Amino acid sequence: SNVADNARDKALLWVAWTTAARPDELRNLKFSSIKFKPNYGCDIVLKGYKGERSIPCVESTPILKNWLMQHPLKDQNNYPLWVTTLAGNGVSKLSGGAINNVFKSLAKKSKITKKHRVTVYTVRKGRLTEWAGDPHITLHVLNQLAGWSVGSTISKHYIALAQRHAKSAILSSYGIEEVPTNGKKIITCVYCNSINPVSNYECDNCHKPLLARGNQHSIYNDEILEKLML
Repeated sequence: SNVADNARDKALLWVAWTTAARPDELRNLKFSSIKFKPNYGCDIVLKGYKGERSIPCVESTPILKNWLMQHPLKDQNNYPLWVTTLAGNGVSKLSGGAINNVFKSLAKKSKITKKHRVTVYTVRKGRLTEWAGDPHITLHVLNQLAGWSVGSTISKHYIALAQRHAKSAILSSYGIEEVPTNGKKIITCVYCNSINPVSNYECDNCHKPLLARGNQHSIYNDEILEKLML
């Protein structure tokens, strides 16, 4: 994440990626949310509307520690993890809008096209799709990592998305481009059931990513994540 020019933004991006946190779960993290471990880094405890879940974090721990050493409130008890860094304006917890602006700025520095919004949900979708394609992660574990209810159908959409992407990658290695067979002009959001044009990358109503995408959109999502995380 060389596009991030300060320790806070770099840690914010990496924690978002490592945990696949929802926006409010990411914003509400505190120092007490981090449980350091002697053998692999730390666990980060996310508090969502369906309870708590603990996500093991390995590659993001050094980046997070670097930010904690520079944190302006590091001498206080249980401080919010994401705060303002501008001198002279006091220190306050970042709002949801401020976090969105961080991701917007990172996308701009990564030269990601303006027509595609990059949000916390973009990173969450990419991470969940990666987990869905991991043979070590079962459907039950995916539900736990994502903070979904047992029996949630959303995880099945992510697994289908990962499988389509894997198929596309194999065909691409032979120089073959798969021809789409879905002639639908609309797509239904699996989160709020709103109808959207098939060209949308996110729902017009709830602004969450549309999951039932073709391979082109899976590849696009990988490209923007690669640009952000370099």
